[in-house]
Amino acid sequence: MQIRMYNRSGKLIAGWEQCYGELNHFKLFDSVPIRRITWHPTNYEITLQNDLKMILFDGKNEDRIQHEIDTHDYTIIVCYSIWAGWYSRDAITRIAKYVKSNQNITVIYLNTANR
Repeated sequence: MQIRMYNRSGKLIAGWEQCYGELNHFKLFDSVPIRRITWHPTNYEITLQNDLKMILFDGKNEDRIQHEIDTHDYTIIVCYSIWAGWYSRDAITRIAKYVKSNQNITVIYLNTANR
């Protein structure tokens, strides 16, 4: 389970993955604008454009996804696998609630179990 949060220019702002521990501890979903967690062990060289290459490997829905990114201030990419069970369900529920209260965020879900 990974969460990557990007600004409109495609720079990584924040992220989380299951091995970091309890998602609540990082308070990723407590503010907009999304804040950078400086003590986080995240590789901030990751870019949205590189992630899109992984997501759009088959070219499907490319225009629709790019439109969503271009019309929102933030993009969240969620890489999950249903076998992660509670962790995936909990993170997806938290993200959905966060995005519902902050309409200027688009979310792209990537089920890695299907890759």
